[in-house]
Amino acid sequence: MIWLPLLAYVLVYKKDFLVTIIIAFVICTLLTQFCKWVVFADAMRPIVILKQQAHTITGVEVHSTSSFPSGHTSIAFTYALLMAFLLKRKSWTIFFPLVAFFVGYSRVYLAQHFVTDVLAGIVVGMTSSFLALLLYYKLKEAKKLKAEKQKQVTEAV
Repeated sequence: MIWLPLLAYVLVYKKDFLVTIIIAFVICTLLTQFCKWVVFADAMRPIVILKQQAHTITGVEVHSTSSFPSGHTSIAFTYALLMAFLLKRKSWTIFFPLVAFFVGYSRVYLAQHFVTDVLAGIVVGMTSSFLALLLYYKLKEAKKLKAEKQKQVTEAV
């Protein structure tokens, strides 16, 4: 659901960015899930290790494994950085990462993750956004070169 506003914005105002969003989402999901289920599959969550010392909230389902990295944090930072890039106003470049930070904070507060899980989620989110934006610029440059070549061919004829 968190991706719907970003998708709506892109579909209305910046259609050429749609592939970038999809690529960022795929990179983020693959990195996070690979780490959670293959590399760190036995990583325990705070509730298992801290037992009675962990803060819990009634009604919140607490998981026991696959803690590293925080998937909520990684997707929040991927989303936040892409939105900040798209909107380019200074206030948005502060607002979106701040909201993503509070997503990470909530994961620790709800005893779902350790701080290291959240920090790894931030790194995954930043990496996913960076790689997707790098690809965006490469595709944009390739499209520009193709248009220039086509223009040269047309002028030559």
